[in-house]
Amino acid sequence: MNMTDILVHIFFDVIEINVTASLVIILLCLFSQKLKKRYGAGWTKTVWFLLAVRLLIPYNFSLLPLSGYSFTGIQFLNMPGFEQEIYYGQNSDADTDKDDKNMDNADNVDKADYGITTIPIEDANLHDDIDNASQIGNLQNSYSQIMRENEHKENIINKTSQPHYSYSEILALIWVSGALIFASYTILSYIAFTLKFKKSLTAVSDKSLKSQVSAMTEGKTPVYQSRRISSPMLIGIVNTKLIIPSDANRWTMTELKLIIKHEMCHYHKKDLLLKLLMTFAWCINWINPAVYLMKKQFFYDIELACDETVLRGCIAEDRKVYASMMLSFAGKKSAFSTNFIENKMQMKRRIDNIFDARTKKKGTAGIVTVCTVFLASGLVVSCGYRPSQPIQSDANIVETMTVQPTKSNENADSINEEKTVKDFNYNHIYNEIVRIYGNDVYLSKSDDEGYGIYYIKDGIGEGELLYHDNYRLRRGMEINDKFLYFCGSALRGDEYAATIYRMDLDTREIEDALALFSQKFESLHNISIYEGNLYVAADLGYMDGRIGFELNSDGYIVRQLDETAEDFLYKEYNDYAELQWRQSAETEFGSEEYWNLADILEGKYQSVIDDAYCKKLLNGRQIVSKYKDEASRSFYLKNEDGSYEYLCDSASYPRIITDKGMYYNNIDSRIWYTDFETKQTELFYADKSREWAGAEVSMINYDADYIYAVQERSIGYDSDNMTVKEMYLIRIPLSGGNAQKIYHIENPEFHGSGWYRNCAVYFGQMYMENIGVVTLEPDTNELQRMNGGELCSDSVEMRDIAESLMTAYFENDEETVRMLLAEDFNGKIQLYDNPENAENIEKLYLSGLPEDTIDIGVTCWLSYEFRGHVDDTLNYLSMEITKTPKGFRIKSFGMEQ
Repeated sequence: MNMTDILVHIFFDVIEINVTASLVIILLCLFSQKLKKRYGAGWTKTVWFLLAVRLLIPYNFSLLPLSGYSFTGIQFLNMPGFEQEIYYGQNSDADTDKDDKNMDNADNVDKADYGITTIPIEDANLHDDIDNASQIGNLQNSYSQIMRENEHKENIINKTSQPHYSYSEILALIWVSGALIFASYTILSYIAFTLKFKKSLTAVSDKSLKSQVSAMTEGKTPVYQSRRISSPMLIGIVNTKLIIPSDANRWTMTELKLIIKHEMCHYHKKDLLLKLLMTFAWCINWINPAVYLMKKQFFYDIELACDETVLRGCIAEDRKVYASMMLSFAGKKSAFSTNFIENKMQMKRRIDNIFDARTKKKGTAGIVTVCTVFLASGLVVSCGYRPSQPIQSDANIVETMTVQPTKSNENADSINEEKTVKDFNYNHIYNEIVRIYGNDVYLSKSDDEGYGIYYIKDGIGEGELLYHDNYRLRRGMEINDKFLYFCGSALRGDEYAATIYRMDLDTREIEDALALFSQKFESLHNISIYEGNLYVAADLGYMDGRIGFELNSDGYIVRQLDETAEDFLYKEYNDYAELQWRQSAETEFGSEEYWNLADILEGKYQSVIDDAYCKKLLNGRQIVSKYKDEASRSFYLKNEDGSYEYLCDSASYPRIITDKGMYYNNIDSRIWYTDFETKQTELFYADKSREWAGAEVSMINYDADYIYAVQERSIGYDSDNMTVKEMYLIRIPLSGGNAQKIYHIENPEFHGSGWYRNCAVYFGQMYMENIGVVTLEPDTNELQRMNGGELCSDSVEMRDIAESLMTAYFENDEETVRMLLAEDFNGKIQLYDNPENAENIEKLYLSGLPEDTIDIGVTCWLSYEFRGHVDDTLNYLSMEITKTPKGFRIKSFGMEQ
């Protein structure tokens, strides 16, 4: 079912609801005066509210779809062109394709001719007394024949059918357009109404009046004065304010008390919110004139209900004062404010109601009766044409087989994609600085005094600090069950040592998980948990190794693992680290022992990334490597049985490993991908633009859709001769396609590769160390221009300067060249030594222009590629262009081959 189908279904439900609602509204308006005398205005106000709630729910509980009933109810628009889907019979799972309606214009062709064939088993004479095998064979033959016929018919239809919209679709589009227009008008009206009074609002200047009003409102709502109003009102759905006229000090104490009491009655009864609800019910049901009448009556009854509440128990004198004040007030209302009086048209009835001191009944039974009648009448009303088909009962079900042409499941990709996003594990190794629990984020963030653990509800906002100490190393975090484990420091005797903390994420209680262990650790980092054991990198004095701890079922550390035991995950890694330490620290470089250790290292496998993470990701397998030669390594998949599967060779380690394959840079800035299933390696990404083709690209993270990388290049130097770089966060689709710049990293503290494992991505956001939270959308970060290839203003000026220099240089126009030079240009002006050849020069490409504007004092390296100097070889006019307070000037230039 597509969106048009859904819209049509909702439209007809709205029509059906309005048919019955109109009847109730008209009856209530006819008898409202009698009802108010018996039950009071609060009774009709409640009924209007319940009707508004029902009108906001666009679903009609009709009896028509229920099998086993032959009653068809009251039908409207019961003619072709006003189609509605309906399902008959228990065994029907048809989701009738809306494309069938596009073929209604074909003459003398029934439904079967459009690729949908229904075979009643009764009509095929397949009764119980026929052999089962024969039934199956006949059905299979019929199915095959039908499929061939349908395929042929569908081909004909695809060539001949024209787009066609039914009346129901057109009306549904008109309805939803009107609802959007009315809703927009209402919102804009509220904004205009608010702005109208905002500038005129002032604090109450009369101290006596201010104290009296504050006492009457009990300080629950702020009070302001305005010269633009003549009667008091409440305004504001969220931050409600009481506004009184600027000359309010003319009122007596009794009048003031009644005024404030009336408006506070609105405040306590949430009347502004009720008005908002009724207004949006009116917007959705704008097609029904009765709803306009209901809205008007509802607003009027709100005022009457407040009158009754304010005057309950008051003497006749107070009622006379109240009525007199009403006569002095006559103003207009807004949907989202309250005035003391609506208009003079309803004045008489309202005054009559004021002097009616009789006790009114609650009328609960009456409310229930009205709602029951309303709901019951809605069950037997339907709109839209429904094809006549037999309604089947449980006792006599006519089985049917519906055969449709084979179609690809268009929703399959979106469903799988949604599932992939939903099931994507954000608690992977590259998201080291965050851990996700439910929808909440726990962030490890550094500051000048150490590291802190922050709690960010739903991943939104700055977060709440839960724990902080002066631990300077990387925290390392891991979640197991409901516990967050992270590294920190704790007092051990008279000095601090590294430890592991355990936080209960339900209670936020934190405890030192290694408090009972006697061994002291200088540093701990990179926690991982696998098969009930916790592993952590540790500085053991002579090497950076690993230690392991066993966790019990309650998540407590109960013992330290022996690194020689089978359950110690990092045995090989520690052996390798020890060999490296022995080779570098204990042996003389070039000695026989040194080379013997080198041979052992070359033949020994080393873990590529955190083993526990890799085993969780790859179902027990690991990515390992060993030296191939002095310049490169070979990478393998190590299986649980100890066998190895060769993957590829590379001069660098893989930066990103997913469950499907690994991504790595080789000797250049291009990114390669090796698939674990096929063992095939292919080029994943290479920047196609000349500007960024040689730029450094450093992968830093990934999610279900993208690889994220930092792309950087040097564009020049500043006034302190420091290199100036442009650095962008980019995203590359995992499914293939062009990369996009998504964030401009200004004044970076890290080199591009330094962001690796110093950032974390979670549902469209990236947490970047020393920067904060970055939205991963180019449009949000205003990078549309860069991704579209449009030059910035500085680049346009620099290009014009380069063009002018190019022309003047080849034409030996020294005067123009001098005008383009910077004040500190000290070199000799050398022009083209063969100016008569200038007309043969072909300008090809100007490189080095920055993507964004630069600061004053920055000098950029530009190079203009051209042809025509000698033969057909390429040559370059290189230049340095600096940005000065007076504009761009050339600092140096010269021709290169």
